[in-house]
Amino acid sequence: TPPPTPPPTPPPTPPPCKPACHYSKGMCAALGLPAHLCSTVLALKFKQAKHVMEEYCESGVCGRESATTACSSESRYCARICSLFVGLGEDTAARCLVSCHGDFVAVGKVWDEYCHAGAC
Repeated sequence: TPPPTPPPTPPPTPPPCKPACHYSKGMCAALGLPAHLCSTVLALKFKQAKHVMEEYCESGVCGRESATTACSSESRYCARICSLFVGLGEDTAARCLVSCHGDFVAVGKVWDEYCHAGAC
């Protein structure tokens, strides 16, 4: 008798999505902003932050091998994410820009995770 046919392999399960606050925490740490203020702003403006992250996922960063012709510069991404903090006093947006430019790799890691897992 022939050996039994093995059951079909189930498709791989997609990685679990992460809640929006997970990305807010990571971005606040990467941008060097006060956690409470930053998390509150990003919670209120997550839709706008999500647009920036989605552009990053789709277009990439100019100068990287995976970038598309529609790529954006690190400066543009920093300007867009930090614009969410304009008008909060204490030069929050300016501090955001300095941190974002100074350590875009840390910001990019948070966004890479978003590209991979998405937000719930």
